[in-house]
Amino acid sequence: MKNRVVGLDILRALAILLVMWSHSLVFLKESQWYAVFSFKPFDGVDLFFVLSGFLIGGLMLRELESNPKLNWSAYWTFIRRRWLRTLPAYYVTLFLLAMLGLIWPVFHTDHVNWWSYVFFYQNLFQPLVGFFWESWSLAVEEWFYFLWPLAICILTRWTTGQRAYLWSTSLMLLAAIIGRHLAFNPALDDFWMDVRIRKMVILRWDSIAIGLFLVYWMRTHRIIRFKRSLFGIGLTIIMALSALDLSNQSYFKQVPYFTIVSMSMALLIPWVCDWNITQNRFVAFLTFTSRISYSIYLVNLTLVCGFIAILSESFSACRGVNAFFVFWIMSYLLAYAMHRWIEKPFLVWRDKYIGAEKVKST
Repeated sequence: MKNRVVGLDILRALAILLVMWSHSLVFLKESQWYAVFSFKPFDGVDLFFVLSGFLIGGLMLRELESNPKLNWSAYWTFIRRRWLRTLPAYYVTLFLLAMLGLIWPVFHTDHVNWWSYVFFYQNLFQPLVGFFWESWSLAVEEWFYFLWPLAICILTRWTTGQRAYLWSTSLMLLAAIIGRHLAFNPALDDFWMDVRIRKMVILRWDSIAIGLFLVYWMRTHRIIRFKRSLFGIGLTIIMALSALDLSNQSYFKQVPYFTIVSMSMALLIPWVCDWNITQNRFVAFLTFTSRISYSIYLVNLTLVCGFIAILSESFSACRGVNAFFVFWIMSYLLAYAMHRWIEKPFLVWRDKYIGAEKVKST
């Protein structure tokens, strides 16, 4: 994968490191270090959503420049490329969890509706609880990238490609905000707010839509001149929201918060895209982390934590702080194997037979 944007790699690496950090803290709960390291500046998944929209939006806008009336063939090509990027590693992880669940009960595969995970409706109609928790965000993206280009394809029959892009993106954003407004429930405790608001498919589409709007505005040169100021504003808002003790039962946290924090993250991207950073070992590590970030996301929680739970039953040393380090090492090793033997071959095949993308950052 050539022509990667280093700044975007750094943001993606930061996003997955924050996700892993939040998952690994469970192993420090009984340690004196927990109080010191339990602070998390923002949710890495929100940043993933914005970056995903930004990158996919750029590809769609280039397609619309050459094909203003997006036809069904172009739509199908877009979908196949997206599926070959995400589905192989996802289904391998799902298969591994199913097989391991037959051996070790710790993987909690009893009464799992496997079809819901195969077709990504595990959190479309009802909250996802109890199994393969991290798959919630994949369902959000898969449904978005199935319906959003479909809306563009239909709308281009009556309007220009760019207008269809803006209209379809606006519809997805409004669906999320209105959906959260209707779903608002101050009686939800922290857990149920998380699964009924934060992790429901339609209710999170606005974060992806904001990335789509950003790349459109950048391509029309409306915000490029202010990129450093926007970076400062975005970072200030993110840190301010992180510092506030916001109640999960408040209307602000359940409805506008996700849109505001995603917009703040989007403001970081214009300047980050221009970073010209000299390669060194630390930058190389972040680039490597970015490359395997999708695989890390798939394996780090249910799969790795399940293995650690099994190991801790037989080896008392694999607990607490030791388990914390095992979590990080095992996550990177499994993710590297997944990326090398599953992700990368499918991406190479995709780019060979379904057309190469101009920007190799996804």
